[in-house]
This record gives sequence, C-alpha cells and structure tokens, in this order.
Amino acid sequence: MRSDFKRAGIVICCRLAVAVVGYSLLASAWRHLVASPARWPLWVVVTATALVAGLLSITNRPITILADRLSFGERADSQKLMRELLARMSDTLPVGEVVRNGHKCGRRRLDPARTLSRSGSGMAVTCLVRSRSR
Repeated sequence: MRSDFKRAGIVICCRLAVAVVGYSLLASAWRHLVASPARWPLWVVVTATALVAGLLSITNRPITILADRLSFGERADSQKLMRELLARMSDTLPVGEVVRNGHKCGRRRLDPARTLSRSGSGMAVTCLVRSRSR
C-alpha cells in the first residue's frame, strides 16, 4: 500500500514538472516573439494549454515506467502485468451475471466437497459452499 502512494506521488511530481517546463518554455518563447510583458491573449493561453496537454500525453508512458521502477524496484514488471490483467478483466467480465450467479451459488446448501457449476452466456461460474448444520 505504501508503494502505491509513493508511485502516485512520483507520477504527480513528474507530470507537474513536465507541465511547468512546458509552460515556462512557451512563456519565454512568447516573450521573445512579442517583446512585452503583457498578458497572454486567450488564443495563446488555449494554444499553450493544448501544447502542454500534448506534451503530457507523449510523456505519460515514460513517466509511468519511471514511477514503477522507483516505487516497486525489481517487482515493477509484475506490478505492470497485474494492472494490465485487472484492466482486461474489468473490461471483459459480465459483472452483473457473475454477481447474480455467485449469489445463487451462495444460497444453495451443498456438501463441503460438492461443487456447483452454472453456465450462462459461455462463462462458467463455480463456487464451493459449506453445508450449514441444522
């Protein structure tokens, strides 16, 4: 749990640093072009924000890799694989059906060694339930 907070802090600090550097470079370029310390017009602010957002999207993967390495060390690859697996599972499992069938399995009284398998829309839900003493 502590590594997750450390990782989040590293990601936030790196993204903030990229944004500050991006805005600073754009501000100095604007100052050289216009040669006055006047406020930026709205179109310049919107353009600068779009450019910084593009810069942040380009640096997203390297920042994530750096944060994983610094917070998890040699376990960074396994953490990345686990996050990818959980993301795929959350996108593909029909959660409503799993919960409904899991609830059905939980209500049934079965012998400890007996297994109930229900199939719905091509996915089998299996559960073990201990029989209650009467």
